[in-house]
Amino acid sequence: MISDQVFISSVFKTLIYMAGSVGGEVVLGMTLALLVSQGLKVSGPLRAVLLLPMMISPVAVGLIWRLLYNPEFGLINTTLKAIGLPAVGWLSDANAAMAAIILSDIWQWTAYVYLILLAGLESLPREPFESAEVDGATAWQQFWYVTLPMLKPTLFVAVLFRALDALKAFDKVVILTQGGPGDATELASLFAYKITFRYWELGYGSLIAGVLIMIGALLSWSLNKLIRSGDSNDK
Repeated sequence: MISDQVFISSVFKTLIYMAGSVGGEVVLGMTLALLVSQGLKVSGPLRAVLLLPMMISPVAVGLIWRLLYNPEFGLINTTLKAIGLPAVGWLSDANAAMAAIILSDIWQWTAYVYLILLAGLESLPREPFESAEVDGATAWQQFWYVTLPMLKPTLFVAVLFRALDALKAFDKVVILTQGGPGDATELASLFAYKITFRYWELGYGSLIAGVLIMIGALLSWSLNKLIRSGDSNDK
């Protein structure tokens, strides 16, 4: 396994997918949670639209985005052409395929991160913010030095849940690209599936699955360590 360059490449692609999707979801989810906590009114229909994607099965999400990415009649390329930009082969271009599957994951799970962070923001005490305002802190300083440190445990929980889910991403990738074009989006979970059920190398496939479990456990331990170290530093 260590000498298998295809496996090493699949792990590297999985990390890229994880960083892109989780990073995008955290940025968008945090932005939306901050706006709502500061008084932005979200109406009932808008709230339903916001939460709807995470209620859809990943297979259905893959089918929806496959239609959106269609090079001939997909909404995304149609919009690009309408504003004078060239169409993009989202699922056929090796440079765009990874961005395409990351975008579909961000669309589906941003609301999940938003709900977790909004709950964390609503539970924060108000006294530190009042003291910061009295001291003349700007909105950015309040966020960076007050909100973010207190929200860190909640943020790490959201990152952990989404990172573990991204580590085992499979269904949307199969529907959208099947690991292609070439092996541009062949994540480690998809590689393990191919090894096990296409080539029937059951021992090797089980080993890869075990390594993915170990990576997930290491990620969980690392984030837990960061949370505990942050709590001890605060004390």
